[in-house]
Amino acid sequence: MRTHSLRLQTLVVPLLALCLLCSATVGCSPEDKPLPAPKNVGVTLSPGAEQSEDMIVVTWDASTDSRVEGYAIYRAEQGLGSPDGEKTEVELQAVTFATSYKDVEIHTTELYSTVRYYYQIQVIAEDGNRGPMSEEVEIEYAPVG
Repeated sequence: MRTHSLRLQTLVVPLLALCLLCSATVGCSPEDKPLPAPKNVGVTLSPGAEQSEDMIVVTWDASTDSRVEGYAIYRAEQGLGSPDGEKTEVELQAVTFATSYKDVEIHTTELYSTVRYYYQIQVIAEDGNRGPMSEEVEIEYAPVG
């Protein structure tokens, strides 16, 4: 009887240690996993109709992570010409629950008739934590007419 107890103890103790190690280092629960970066971010220019202005539409896939409550949209811009302007720092543009964003604050300047816009998306969890930034997407804007 004592031999069986010793064998069982020999198996259980290492398994218990492995479980403790897993939860302490790897993060076995969903709360311990890092938040995901948004996937399939796309950007398109939507020309305005007669009375409306041009806009840039940014879209991305909805996160399947149950902790995600919303998304933060970031933008940078760069005037294109001779020479090209400096790319601005990335700035927060909006926070949304949707999986798209309509940027109507697009423009050109006297110095730059074409502007390149850069966008990145970040998930926001229910506790306020944010995930990594998505891949950067870009689009050039030069109004027609």
